[in-house]
Amino acid sequence: MKLKTVAEELTPPFVAAIMLDLIQDKNGATGPSPSDELVSLAPSREGFLGLETTLDSGNRWISVSYWRSRKDYNAWIKAGQERVSTIFDDMDLSQACKFRVSEVNETLYPEKALKAGDRAIPKQSQPNLGHKVFNVFPAIAEFLGYEHVR
Repeated sequence: MKLKTVAEELTPPFVAAIMLDLIQDKNGATGPSPSDELVSLAPSREGFLGLETTLDSGNRWISVSYWRSRKDYNAWIKAGQERVSTIFDDMDLSQACKFRVSEVNETLYPEKALKAGDRAIPKQSQPNLGHKVFNVFPAIAEFLGYEHVR
């Protein structure tokens, strides 16, 4: 069974905010980062719908938070700025984190899976038997973490 993401469970409209942690604490120690402070603050804020996090290839945290409205998101950012400024010696939040915000007004995932009409792989580079098996049983491929071609 494939676990759904927070975004798949939400019903639009909502606001999605992607946050990239630009720095760790000012001394480079393994203490909390500005994004840690924002993430810990989010669940207590009005309009918070959920959060997902991961590490990028540079070991920086990327978080996606979901909010009922832009107003709720803005209130979280304002409270976060105050907290980051207090903990990190008057640091501006824009020095610590980078944000991308989108208003989601329609369902993100279509009800019917998208499928290409023509084969994407040229004849001379056809996959080996293992790839053919995964294409026949895509659920197995996905479970094992492989991408497959249909």
